[in-house]
Amino acid sequence: MDINKEVILKNYEKVENDVKKYSPYPEKVKILFVTKYLNIEEHKKIIDMGFSYFGENKAQVFRDKLESLENETLKWDFIGRLQKNKIKYIIKHVNLIHSVDSISLFEEINNITPKIKRTKKIDYNAPFKWLLYNADGIKLLAYETKNKYYSNNDIIYHVK
Repeated sequence: MDINKEVILKNYEKVENDVKKYSPYPEKVKILFVTKYLNIEEHKKIIDMGFSYFGENKAQVFRDKLESLENETLKWDFIGRLQKNKIKYIIKHVNLIHSVDSISLFEEINNITPKIKRTKKIDYNAPFKWLLYNADGIKLLAYETKNKYYSNNDIIYHVK
């Protein structure tokens, strides 16, 4: 894939302008670069342009990029379908999981999260966050903090 700096900056500016135009809280909007088709060298070019917030959709690729792109200023979200056996590849480093699609995955993340030491770039005092989808694909925002998790519409509510 050819990385054209001018095109990327122009598209980024367009997205920023749309956010300012349509969002009631543009200061709260974070723009995420989805890098699922970029190799390491292409990804480095995006970083060199000054961007630091990325989304990856494959756990092994996420792990490989973390190893190759060691940089404390980078922030990562996981945007792909996550299998329980792949949680270990991402959980230490991920800011937000966009793709929790089952209660069993939700519970596995909740069981693993308190046992791991997350990286320095993650605020340990902030709640671990993920997005949970129901069977109809309706997004339910959920938070996990110190063995408690909640959802915004009482689909899930648990306190240990």
